[in-house]
Amino acid sequence: MTTVIGLIPGMSPGDVLASLESTTLKIKHKTPYRPELLVLENIAPVCADDDWVKSRGSSLRRVFASDGAIASALNGAMLVPGVHPIYLRTLADEVEILDWEMLYDEDGGLFLSLNNTWPIGRLTSPQNAGRPPQPFPASLRFMAVLSAAGQDGILDWKHLEAEVQRARAANLPVEFLVFTGQSEIEEAVTAAGGELRALPEKPDELVRAIRDFNPHVLHFFCHGSPNLGAPFLEIATSNDFLEGSSHGSLILPVEYLRDALTSSAIWLLVLNSCSGAEGGGAPAEADSRSLARKLAEEAGVPAAIGMAAPISPALAAEFTRSFYPAFFECARKILCEEGFNPIDWATLLVPARKALSLGLDPADQREWSLPVVYALAPSFSPAFVQQPHVMVPLPVPPMPGATPDDVDAGTAPEPLPVPVEPAFELRPAHLVVLQFAAHAMRTLTLPPAVKRQALEEMLAEIPPSFWPDINGDFAVGGGS
Repeated sequence: MTTVIGLIPGMSPGDVLASLESTTLKIKHKTPYRPELLVLENIAPVCADDDWVKSRGSSLRRVFASDGAIASALNGAMLVPGVHPIYLRTLADEVEILDWEMLYDEDGGLFLSLNNTWPIGRLTSPQNAGRPPQPFPASLRFMAVLSAAGQDGILDWKHLEAEVQRARAANLPVEFLVFTGQSEIEEAVTAAGGELRALPEKPDELVRAIRDFNPHVLHFFCHGSPNLGAPFLEIATSNDFLEGSSHGSLILPVEYLRDALTSSAIWLLVLNSCSGAEGGGAPAEADSRSLARKLAEEAGVPAAIGMAAPISPALAAEFTRSFYPAFFECARKILCEEGFNPIDWATLLVPARKALSLGLDPADQREWSLPVVYALAPSFSPAFVQQPHVMVPLPVPPMPGATPDDVDAGTAPEPLPVPVEPAFELRPAHLVVLQFAAHAMRTLTLPPAVKRQALEEMLAEIPPSFWPDINGDFAVGGGS
């Protein structure tokens, strides 16, 4: 049961319109999808008082008209038993930089994001709808880049390694590849028998390594910067650690990472770094989207998690420790069981939020609200195709005059491998063409018949079962 709230720019500069895009709840309202003009001036400022997080969360909750459809949906979610994730599509710069994860319900006396019943996530542009199927993997591919200048990432590595080992013990095959410039992590990975690669010094070399491994999960522990609309990751090389530098010399701009992940097998990108989900400046900037949101939208990453502000290594490690058990369990069900449930990204973040708030008063400490997830859709069900089988042994009819004794004696003809039509094997080049065709269907204004003809011409070498429809949506893939 999911509620989606759209937040878009209004007609006048600075105005923001909110509308109830969809809800699975039955709400009693005459015009559930009529936009509401938000009044943002009364939102409590950051660090205004001892309970500023609660004050800010309460004022964010009150920006929705008390008699509007959104308030009706939120009130309904609070009353009906079950899990009711709430997703906000923050397409207006003015609301992109607000702390929606702090939403506080005064009547219930609780933060929604700290409760299993009403987790909060964010959605990207609605034009990103699904991903083409991928070949069914033999294992979950997990790649970690653990290299933050001036910070010790050994605890992040230990938590990752422990969770990978638990997942393997639960019969989930995991390929775990680590890149680092920190010697202590290199030694720990080697001692644990893990797969370690030397961290490249150039961004294009790291991009090539990401493409070659083609991870389902890509995890970064490093520095990040919103950089006024051009966010990047700052990764420390081995020379940076040897020289004691406070900055990493390997700069990975959003464009490089986008190119590495477009049309890849990626399920989840985790930017366990400072400011990975922090907007790049004031709304007046040309593009204030965070690194996490830009990558989710532009590379079609099903889900990208980043931090809304700088965090300490201890908090980053705690996020790793508390987030991945639930994720690996979801991955195990997807790859090892039939009839699995889709991944709900907002719900998956609740254990981490609770762990980050443990021992703190959530009313005046924002650490638990820092993880932000941007998703293409509220839920994710990866679609797979099976690998082809080219030769299948078929029985050969008995020769004329052959008797059962001939078969028992082994003198009857042996079954021969008979070539059959192989199943279609989806290759990376096909995925690029499918993504291009889907984008064309979403952006071109043409009659349906012309769109169908265009699909037939663009995708002539790919079976129609893999094609997007004329709206650019895949029947299977990114999940909804």
